[in-house]
This record gives sequence, C-alpha cells and structure tokens, in this order.
Amino acid sequence: MAPRFSRESEHLHEALQTLRSRLDAAGAAWGDDEQGAQFAAQYEPNRHNIEQGVQTLVEGLQSIDKALRVMADNYMRADEAATIRER
Repeated sequence: MAPRFSRESEHLHEALQTLRSRLDAAGAAWGDDEQGAQFAAQYEPNRHNIEQGVQTLVEGLQSIDKALRVMADNYMRADEAATIRER
C-alpha cells in the first residue's frame, strides 16, 4: 500500500508543476486595466491558496507513505522478535 501513496504523491506533484508552469506561461491574460486589476486581486490569492493546498496534499501523501513503511518495518521486527522468544 505504501508504494501507492508514494506514486500518487509523485503524480500529484507532477500535476502541480505542470499547472504552475502553464499558468506562468499564460501570464496575466486579464490585462493591466482597472477590470484586469480587479480580476487579478481575486485570482492571485485564490491561485496561491489552491497551489498551497495541493502542495499540502503532496506532503501529506509523502508522510503517509513514510509512516506506513515505518509501521510495516516495526511490525516485521516485532514479529521476528516474538518468533525468536517463542523458540
């Protein structure tokens, strides 16, 4: 299961990088007039929040991956120790 969290984290990170690069390449398509400034005032903070939210998801999936690997390793060590004690 842990490899799946790692893989999904990588896919989400790649998607975020693609989104950022395409939005950056598009530039400020709304212009620099008053209406464009009003749009940008709403758009920019929301873009930032979405990017931060996705980055948090990436980090969360990475954390779950790491925790599951540690848990599996600890389980295996405990199982081995119990087997040795039973002998």
